[in-house]
Amino acid sequence: MENNRIDQLENKMDSLEGKIDSLKGDIDKILFYMNNDPATSRKGFIQEIEELKKVISELLVREQVYKAKATVWGIVGGIVVTGIFKLIAIALPFIR
Repeated sequence: MENNRIDQLENKMDSLEGKIDSLKGDIDKILFYMNNDPATSRKGFIQEIEELKKVISELLVREQVYKAKATVWGIVGGIVVTGIFKLIAIALPFIR
């Protein structure tokens, strides 16, 4: 009876060791994709994410610059149009 119980525990331990080995393999695979591989010069997810952060940051700055330029050109255009209307308003009485 006790030998049967010991055999069951040994089988469970073997099964558990197999599952642990499988998990270790899965973790190694995940780490392989996360980190750079110098042998193939392949970038890992971590480096790719860092590069994407830089690109997104640059795009956001560029967008802010474009908005600022558009605002400045809008103000300049408004001043020019307002000046033209003022000149017409001043010159109109002299033309008649």
